[in-house]
Amino acid sequence: MAGERVSALGRSARSRARGRYLGFVFQSFLLLPSLTALDNVLLAARYAGRDGTTARRRARELLAQLGVLEREHHYPPQLSGGEQQRVAFCRAVLNDPPVLLADEPTGNLDDANGGVILQALRARAGAGAAVVVVSHRADAVVGADAVYRMQHGRLEGGPSKGGRTS
Repeated sequence: MAGERVSALGRSARSRARGRYLGFVFQSFLLLPSLTALDNVLLAARYAGRDGTTARRRARELLAQLGVLEREHHYPPQLSGGEQQRVAFCRAVLNDPPVLLADEPTGNLDDANGGVILQALRARAGAGAAVVVVSHRADAVVGADAVYRMQHGRLEGGPSKGGRTS
């Protein structure tokens, strides 16, 4: 990853590399129920070995951007599914990873909040990150460099000349 051979690294160093280079938005959120929303976001900084003060400021900015800052001290069971989804997204992007993998990142969101997440994903791609999204939402592919679809058990599609494909 980024010229670093991660297979030769120890367990802790591999975790730091994953934290620096990869962001994951899981369909089932995978928030730790014993941590507040803010602390769940800050887990990403811990794995990457980032400074706590800077990470806390950035985490609060992201929570505000996604409309869940007022829930920062709540635990996942106290959050709606949509709020959990947005907190999980904040955790995934906290370290500005060059690769972002998102599995149904808008699955539990209304159209307005889903649009916020899609806009944030497009902004990350526009800033040079590789963004891979798995979604059933048709509007998730707008502006994509490549679109692949599963059709009858086969993967179809690919890159397009104009930056978009159907």
